[in-house]
Amino acid sequence: HTKASQKQYTRNTMTQKASSPAKTTPTYSSDLSKLHRTHPTNQVVHSLAEARDAASQWDVLCSSSPLRHRVKLETDEEWVAFLSDCNEGKASGETNINLTMLLKKCYGLAFSMPPSPIAVARRPPVGGSLEPLSV
Repeated sequence: HTKASQKQYTRNTMTQKASSPAKTTPTYSSDLSKLHRTHPTNQVVHSLAEARDAASQWDVLCSSSPLRHRVKLETDEEWVAFLSDCNEGKASGETNINLTMLLKKCYGLAFSMPPSPIAVARRPPVGGSLEPLSV
């Protein structure tokens, strides 16, 4: 290899590493820092496009994130439904999406654990009664 081809190879591999999705687990603190860098004074946006743009910067929404396996967010309708409880707009049709709430929701969904099957089995059925044990 010549020095020129080695430099080109190094430059190409560095570019590939920078543009490939992270394979590490995303962290809330890192994404919160990104949010505060991009929205230093106000973490409320007023459109679906602004919310999607802000969220696209977060690692929790990268293609390898656990959230992508749990929630489908490809269409505007899916995003509207996902953002509905982060909208602080009081009037009908008003959009005030709280990005801090959205970030918390993303991490809550990405890393929450369902109740264990054993714990579910120990609970009595709702509205039902347990049969007495006979010995």
